[in-house]
Amino acid sequence: MPVIPLSFSYDLQSYRAVYKAVTNQNDDVLDRLRHRIRNTLNIVQPRLFVANSTIDPINRLWILAAKEYGAKVACLQHGVYARELPDYAQEDDIIDSYIALDDSQKSIVARNIDSRKIVVLGKQSQFAWKAPSKAISVCFVGEDWERYGYVELKQMIVARYLDIGVALTSIGIGALWYKPHPSEARMFGIDKKLRILPKNNIIEPDVYIGFSSSLLKDVSSRGKLAIQILEPKTKADCFQNNGYCLSVANDDNLVDNLLGILQSDQAPPCIQEQQLDGLLELT
Repeated sequence: MPVIPLSFSYDLQSYRAVYKAVTNQNDDVLDRLRHRIRNTLNIVQPRLFVANSTIDPINRLWILAAKEYGAKVACLQHGVYARELPDYAQEDDIIDSYIALDDSQKSIVARNIDSRKIVVLGKQSQFAWKAPSKAISVCFVGEDWERYGYVELKQMIVARYLDIGVALTSIGIGALWYKPHPSEARMFGIDKKLRILPKNNIIEPDVYIGFSSSLLKDVSSRGKLAIQILEPKTKADCFQNNGYCLSVANDDNLVDNLLGILQSDQAPPCIQEQQLDGLLELT
């Protein structure tokens, strides 16, 4: 039986090649890539093509080729968008249908895409979290701000994680993990201080702490306690207001507030997702 990967994606080297071709207006590279895509579509013969973005060049090339082939094109939202994201950097109305993560994300995506094309994947819910009597494991969620030039912001996030880790260790909280972002280029030493979470154990820790990663929403929907550190410099929306997880401000009381949350029962919000195959039938 063939092994089917969880997703199909180009590596960062391929992305750099496409960006370079676009910047240098090198049509030969783009034409060769479109030719490869068309050959793949001719072999697979899809009736429906599902992209995970209408923004980046490679996905746009696939979408263009799929539409030329005659397939219906849908886009499944990848990651959480902030309301402060300008419209020119948002998803584009070049698809037949769009699957938004939840109602709050639909309201953002609908600034550029006809709302009649948008279906919603998840609905707001809630679950009970009991403060465990035993030591718990905590995972700090990595982000790739350095890729976009925000090195100081990334360094601040790492420093904040390490401060929290010291406080948690002092009360015997248990194992501390760090989950790198797939595109994370620099960890600024946190990989030397904390254990790196193996990819196949991504759902193992009891608690997840992060700043703006959509992983917080994902693990909360699976009954894990997730806490967003709300930092204005990330321009992220308040995840608690969106119904994703708990949120606490990145201020002088951050560590105390986190300890208070971990040592008491909680009723965090979460997003319960529908079956994706049913939604694809609606597209």
